Amino acid sequence: MDPSYEYTNCPEEQHKLVKPYANKDNVNKFKQLQQLQSIGLVEPVEEQYMYFAAMNSTGCRLTPLGKHYWRLVKNDNI
Repeated sequence: MDPSYEYTNCPEEQHKLVKPYANKDNVNKFKQLQQLQSIGLVEPVEEQYMYFAAMNSTGCRLTPLGKHYWRLVKNDNI
């Protein structure tokens, strides 16, 4: 693969820096959230991708499967 596979890598796309700027601890948390998304436990809110959920401050939420596992952990079943 090369950069032509990334749809945001085009002249029409407007890239902007948004405050607050990247924070190392938050970047690490974001990576963990992306991993949880890849296994179907978390999904972005009002956005298709976690990147845009973060950049547009919409957040993320547990999927039904994520809620199921959360209940299991909360009730000490796993």
